[in-house]
Amino acid sequence: MKAADILKHTDHRTGPLPNKNWQWYQEWNDTVFLHGSVDAELLLSYLPQGTQLDLHEGKAWISVVVFKMEGVRHKYSPSFPPVSDFYEINIRTYVTDGKMPGVLFLNMEGAKWLSSWLAMNLSGLPYVFERMHCKDGSFESKGISYKYRPGKMFERNEIANWLTERYSVYFSKNGKTFRYQVHHNMWPLQEVELSDLNINYPLLNELNWKPELFHYSPGVQVVTFPAECL
Repeated sequence: MKAADILKHTDHRTGPLPNKNWQWYQEWNDTVFLHGSVDAELLLSYLPQGTQLDLHEGKAWISVVVFKMEGVRHKYSPSFPPVSDFYEINIRTYVTDGKMPGVLFLNMEGAKWLSSWLAMNLSGLPYVFERMHCKDGSFESKGISYKYRPGKMFERNEIANWLTERYSVYFSKNGKTFRYQVHHNMWPLQEVELSDLNINYPLLNELNWKPELFHYSPGVQVVTFPAECL
């Protein structure tokens, strides 16, 4: 699907498209979501200036998202698979500036050193390198491992939409708060069977986080817009 086709579908967004040209294209494929609620008070120290926790029925949520980043390229450049294709793990919570709901990454890991370094320096997002291995329905890294089997299409509900349909990313840099807006079609969600699940992140242990909801998606094609300073 071309970027122009992606941009035609906007009814599912939580806000209007940015009034500017998109800058980057990427795909988030073979995605496993693990969602769990936590005590909101424990997350307050992580919030960038000008943002607040976005709560669902009074609860804060954290999601661990594992996927394969593919086809990353600038609008005017081709992708280069040795760099543009890599597995990623991110740990995110849900925030807002009072107008636009989005996500805040508490941790981001990329499976290729150069890709992680470039992503960190080009985006300002907190990427670090971590080895990962995915083959035949089995995923393994230092922080998380599991076996997975996608199931039937998930019957979408309000909490699934709230957790997955997010079109902005907040982050802080040099004492300032920024936001990236992104756009993609709605996530095609499926049920997923996870086995041999092992999670070992000190951050999640400190927050007493445990996964409660699980989703799988074959992926979405994404365009991102230039960062905005709040």
